[in-house]
Amino acid sequence: MSIRICLILLALLEKKAFAKFINGKPEFFSEDIPSPLAYYYLDDGSGYDLKESVSGDFTAGHVIPENISQRDTEHTPNWVNDEFFGKTVACGDISNKRDPTAGAIEKDTLSLKDVDYGSSGAWAWSVWFRHEKGVNFPDYDKEQLFGHGDPLQQTIDINQVHVQMEKSGVIRTIVGDSNDAEVPTDYGIQDTDLVSLNNVDNGNWHQLILSTRQDGAKGFNVYVDGVLQASSPSGKGKSNPYESSPWLARGGEPIDPVGPIRFCGRAKPAEWNGGTEGEYEWDSDRYFRGQVAHFAVWDSSFTHEEASFLYFLYYNEYGLSAQTEYLDRDGFAQTEDNNKGGLGTGAMIGIVIGVVVGVALLIVVGLYVRKGRSNIESTPNVDSDLPSVN
Repeated sequence: MSIRICLILLALLEKKAFAKFINGKPEFFSEDIPSPLAYYYLDDGSGYDLKESVSGDFTAGHVIPENISQRDTEHTPNWVNDEFFGKTVACGDISNKRDPTAGAIEKDTLSLKDVDYGSSGAWAWSVWFRHEKGVNFPDYDKEQLFGHGDPLQQTIDINQVHVQMEKSGVIRTIVGDSNDAEVPTDYGIQDTDLVSLNNVDNGNWHQLILSTRQDGAKGFNVYVDGVLQASSPSGKGKSNPYESSPWLARGGEPIDPVGPIRFCGRAKPAEWNGGTEGEYEWDSDRYFRGQVAHFAVWDSSFTHEEASFLYFLYYNEYGLSAQTEYLDRDGFAQTEDNNKGGLGTGAMIGIVIGVVVGVALLIVVGLYVRKGRSNIESTPNVDSDLPSVN
């Protein structure tokens, strides 16, 4: 009976480990969260190719080294054993943490297949990032976390979406849709506030959600760890556009960024640096230093409650409450659904392994005791201090 229990528990463990993507979305997503257009776990674990799970395309994304000629020779992608998300990809590496200039430095970007989102004006995407604490590339000016749009154009042009981490510590989001050519660019450049958000480079995992407004009005919202931190129009993420005048915003109408989706680096026209016209290159001082995981993109927008709920789905599933620094949740918009609990995958696997090991030890001890008793009873001439068994 005990062996049978062990086999059942092991079967459940195997099922939990492999039942990851069901009905077009991760198994832990609730019915309230729509299926994304594309989803990258970014947990491939080796090599340069990155799988997109909706299509099942194992080569939809790629790790791009700074010096492409070093691929498979001096360079290998930096896959990290992460305590929360398992295998994750890190954008480059700094070998000497105390003095980055004294050791080897590796800079990588991620290139993901173009996704046709936002044709109706509504869209959203989510990504988890973990900036290495207290370490950065010695020549960095700012860090480009995300970029999508023609790399031969400026980030403030139309059909562009960009997120960068400024040296000051703020997260800057830049959005321009197809109809924003005549809209002042300042309306589409929005920063988080250091007073309310100043820990995004603390070595913990953070989630960033960028979404157009659910009411269909011009503008977009930026959520970090489930909390609204920036918006266009500035400071009006929760305002009613029909009760607020003037309404000055970018984004929210049909958008069509061209080219691959890029993480961890800034692609710019090569001719800006004396290179060939019509080609692009990577800005050497705008690489992101950290890990990224779980990128998803939708052809619909999120409400404030949905953004918060999505954050907590990941938070519970991957046991992120165990991160070393307490995250202030005072700004979280509580709803009844947000109180849903449950053990995460890591916790469940740990419990199952513990039970399996415990049962196995009991079996071994039981066999050992039975064997010892059998030997004693079958050898009557052996002196023993053990009490007799009647």
